[in-house]
Amino acid sequence: MAEVFELSDENYKKIIEDNSVFMVDCYTPMCLPCKSVDVIINELSNEFGNKAGFGKIDISKNSNFREEFKVEIVPTILIFQRNKLVKKLGYAGIAGGLSTLKLIAGSKSKDGMPDDYHLSDPKVKKRLGKILSKYL
Repeated sequence: MAEVFELSDENYKKIIEDNSVFMVDCYTPMCLPCKSVDVIINELSNEFGNKAGFGKIDISKNSNFREEFKVEIVPTILIFQRNKLVKKLGYAGIAGGLSTLKLIAGSKSKDGMPDDYHLSDPKVKKRLGKILSKYL
């Protein structure tokens, strides 16, 4: 498995600039949908690890990064090419362009929380892989 870097306000610039293409998973520990995206990032790092770098950053602890890239919701995926932000996908964008309202109004688990089946769907990984491939 290719390494997925744990980014911070202190190290993100150096790690991103060391890779011609780099995908960042912006998350918070309490975010349930972020856990599904984490699995996808690990799978993509296995598939594309020799062509791109991968990292994740807890935006609840890294406000400089959050403010610089205007990350307002989690999960958010950022793609950098040659150290420049080229793509930003928020929650709905990761799930395939569905509105957040439709996602929340969709399936509910037994405890009444939204079911994140849409982020676990293999189509989401395939879609993110296609987007990433555009920049390789």
